[in-house]
Amino acid sequence: MEDHVNPYASPGESTDSAPPGTVWTERGPVIPYATARPRARWTMVFLSVILVGSLASAGASWMHLGVLQKTLDGDFHQSDIDASNLREGLIALVLLAANIGTIVSFLMWFHRAHRNLPALGAAEPRFSPGWAVGWWFIPIMNLFRPYQVAKEIWKGSDPAAIPGAPDSPWSRSSLALVRWWWFFFLLMNLAGQVGAQLGIRASSIEELLILSQVDMVISLITVLAALVTIFLVRRVTVNQDERFWRLTEGAPKPVV
Repeated sequence: MEDHVNPYASPGESTDSAPPGTVWTERGPVIPYATARPRARWTMVFLSVILVGSLASAGASWMHLGVLQKTLDGDFHQSDIDASNLREGLIALVLLAANIGTIVSFLMWFHRAHRNLPALGAAEPRFSPGWAVGWWFIPIMNLFRPYQVAKEIWKGSDPAAIPGAPDSPWSRSSLALVRWWWFFFLLMNLAGQVGAQLGIRASSIEELLILSQVDMVISLITVLAALVTIFLVRRVTVNQDERFWRLTEGAPKPVV
């Protein structure tokens, strides 16, 4: 899709140091709008793999729980344990690859979504696109800063916030989706740390039984986290394209 600029911006002089297509306004250069749809699609694909893989992982943990319970009851079969371990290991490898893909594609989408804000009419974003990504890697700050950036993206992407625009059920007055997304993200990471600690210490059959139950809960939390994140990515992307379409008044309407 061809890049576009905020039509509300007054054209000014461009410089050789600015990116191609940059428009200069009284506030400075405005980077042209570029839809986040391609990055959103890749993010949602990887998240879908995580969702399905986590469901499979929950099922594998349930089956492993049965194998451990039979072992505890004295019905020991090494082949059953080996098969269960292999099943869980293969699912873990798929999830590892999907998680890496999700991290890369989501951060690329997050950067693009924030970079679009000035072109969508956001006066002075509090954060920069670089720091929108950078805050994720700073201890302590990554517990709340990405949530604040996400709120800024959500509000700046709202098509209903344009003066005279019709209201929308996804207006910026409703941050419920952003809040649920961050809640499940923190919960998933906390549960993962608990599971990792149990996995290091578990040695007896009884402890392995508890670990399998915890793994099952973690998988279900991950399913919910992936689902909410898919909704968030899709909604923000649709909102940004809709807002840009309303601002340009007649440009081809992008769809996701």
